Amino acid sequence: IIARQTGRLLLFEVTNMAPPTAATALAQLRADLASKDAGTLLIERIEANALASRGEGSGLGVLTLTNDYGATIDWEIEPTDQNGMAAVATRVSLPLD
Repeated sequence: IIARQTGRLLLFEVTNMAPPTAATALAQLRADLASKDAGTLLIERIEANALASRGEGSGLGVLTLTNDYGATIDWEIEPTDQNGMAAVATRVSLPLD
């Protein structure tokens, strides 16, 4: 975990390993954030989660950070082995204002 302050920004970076399903979900969330407003995505995700019975991550934390706190979040995803495990670097930039 790396955390530092640059001016009025708080920057975080976390790197870990993720299974193929998680890496695919993060790539899709990144594409969704690039194409839709975070507020719209947040409402869509809340509605989808209310109907779903799966036990995986909901993505609401990421969408809340972007919508409510103005954070910028991105992932660098690199497959690393034959089982599809990926090295995932999550980078968050959070304004302090």
